[in-house]
Amino acid sequence: MADSSSTTTTAVEESSTTTPLHPLKDKWFVFYIPASKAGEYEHETKELGYVSSIEEVYGTINTLPPITLLPNDDNIVFARNKIEPQYESFPNGMRFSIFCKTKAQCREATTYVVAVVLGESMSREVCKGESPCDIVRIGHKGSAMYKDSVRIEIWAHQSPHTAAMEKHLTSIISSIPGISMSVRPFK
Repeated sequence: MADSSSTTTTAVEESSTTTPLHPLKDKWFVFYIPASKAGEYEHETKELGYVSSIEEVYGTINTLPPITLLPNDDNIVFARNKIEPQYESFPNGMRFSIFCKTKAQCREATTYVVAVVLGESMSREVCKGESPCDIVRIGHKGSAMYKDSVRIEIWAHQSPHTAAMEKHLTSIISSIPGISMSVRPFK
C-alpha cells in the first residue's frame, strides 16, 4: 500500500515538474519606472528581473498592482534582452502607442500586445522572422476625464515592416471598442 501511494505521489510530482512552459524566443527584462524628472530617471528605475516564458510574463503582470492603480506616469516596461528603455536606443525606429480609456480596455489590450509582441506572432506573421519590436511600455496616464486611461507603447527598431506592423496591430486592437492608436517615429 505504502509503495503504491509513494509511486503515485512521485508520478504527480514528476508530471508537475515536467509540464512544458511556453518559452519566449528571447528573454525579456522587466523594469518598473516611477514618474520622475529627466535627471532622476536612471536612479529611479527599478530592475525587476527576466521573464523567459509567457507564464512568467503573466505571473509578473498579475503580481503587480493593476497599472490603473499606480501613480500617474508610472510605467512597467518589458525589454527584449534588457535593451535600455530609452528613446536613444531606437534611432530611426517607430513608436506604436495604443490608448485605452477604461480598465477593461487596458486588460484586453495588454493581453493582446503581450501575445503579439512577446509571444512573437508579430515576428512570425508580419516581419518574416525578424524581431524589430524590443520594448513594450505600459503606463498609467490618468486624466480628469478618464482616470483609468493607459498608454501601451511598442517600440520598434527601423524596419521595412513598419507599415505591415501598423496594419497588424490595428487589426488586433480593432476588436476592442474605444481604443485608438498612433504611430510616430523616434527623432
